[in-house]
Amino acid sequence: ACGTVTWSSDTALTCAYSGGVSGTVVPVLLRVDGQSIAPGTAPSLRLVPPPIISNIAFESNRSYADIGGGLVLTGAHFGTQDSSPEITVGASSCRDSEWTSDSAIRCSVGPGMGMHLA
Repeated sequence: ACGTVTWSSDTALTCAYSGGVSGTVVPVLLRVDGQSIAPGTAPSLRLVPPPIISNIAFESNRSYADIGGGLVLTGAHFGTQDSSPEITVGASSCRDSEWTSDSAIRCSVGPGMGMHLA
C-alpha cells in the first residue's frame, strides 16, 4: 500500500510505495470519495526503487592504481534484467558494465580510477 498520498492536480496523485522486488508489476487501485476504479481497468505499475550499493570490491588483490581491473558492486534493486547499467568512479565511467543480478553489477576500471576517493 502507499504511504502518504499527495494530491497534485485534478488528474494526478502521488504516493510513496515501499516494498516489492524491482521490476515487479503491481496492480494500481484507487478509491476517491467512496468510488473505486473497477479491478483490471487501471494500468499496472512496474516498481523501480532506487538502487542501493552495500559493497564495492575488486575482483583480485592486485594493485589497481597501476593496472586497473574488475570491480563488483553488490547491493539491491539493480533490476530483474540487464538494463545497461552506467557506473562512474569519481568523474570517470567504468568500462564494460555488466548486470549480473538484482544484487550485483560488474565493470572494469582503468588505472588509477578511484585512488583518491574516500
